[in-house]
Amino acid sequence: MYALEKQHLLPAPIMFKTKHYEDILTYPVRKDNTIMYKQNRYQLPKGTYTPSKKVELIKKNTSIILRDIETKQIYVTHPICLGKGSLVKIIHPERDINTPLDKVLESTLKALGSSENAKILLENIQREKSRYIKDQLGVILKSVEGYSNELIQKALGYCVERSLWSATTFKDVLQYLTAESKAIVKDTTANIDISSKYKGLKPEIRHISEYIYALKEDKNRWKN
Repeated sequence: MYALEKQHLLPAPIMFKTKHYEDILTYPVRKDNTIMYKQNRYQLPKGTYTPSKKVELIKKNTSIILRDIETKQIYVTHPICLGKGSLVKIIHPERDINTPLDKVLESTLKALGSSENAKILLENIQREKSRYIKDQLGVILKSVEGYSNELIQKALGYCVERSLWSATTFKDVLQYLTAESKAIVKDTTANIDISSKYKGLKPEIRHISEYIYALKEDKNRWKN
């Protein structure tokens, strides 16, 4: 009976194509803003480290990509070191001693939309963190990549209104506002039939000030 039925059977359709994903591993960030990978240290931007902080590592050909676990923002791409015991540093064009500070400031101001709040933020960062000003500008230039001008201006306004003169804090505000806007869009586009007594209820979204407060060293100084 089976032999007769077999003549009329058709192969099962392929419903899904097999996808090949790159291996993504997580590594803890050390206090010196590095990760240890195959007996070599790879540098991350200053200010990346926080207690229990981890980053994703993606191996791609002869390079590794280090990115944020939640936002998927790329921190840095490094060539894989074939030796052992080496420190693979970030190459910062903005740190070139031959590049005048005024030129880096001009590039950063332009990346921030050349707004009044951008000028205020940069002037105060330069005043309070003059020793590390090129590091600060490098963090800002990297953090605004891929963000809309509207979101950048919101983050600038938030920092200026609260006198938050730190590139890392500006980056955190930018990421928070992005996550908040995504949550709002998801909430407004949801079309779920729920009981009338639950309509209008929204999940609690913590204000960014709660997270920023946790980064304070004391009442007057901030961590970078």
